[in-house]
Amino acid sequence: MSRNATFVQALANASGLPVEVSPVTEATTLGAGFLAGVGVGTWKSLGEAVRTWSPRQTVAPTGQLDRDTWREALSRASGWIPELSGLDF
Repeated sequence: MSRNATFVQALANASGLPVEVSPVTEATTLGAGFLAGVGVGTWKSLGEAVRTWSPRQTVAPTGQLDRDTWREALSRASGWIPELSGLDF
């Protein structure tokens, strides 16, 4: 989702906070690598490991999430994939 500009902007708007976008698509794997590096002593702390990372970009909130539009989109999409229709967002 980090490559989806609309999603990232919506996340920033919904949270009211800047969102730092990872420079790599597999950010979860990168995070696991940082934790492993701390575990084996490559870095003394997670804070030290994090200082080696910088975001590809930072997306600032530009407004508030339009919850009515969100509910309408959910309603339209409901049932498209029956296996997922039981999930409640």
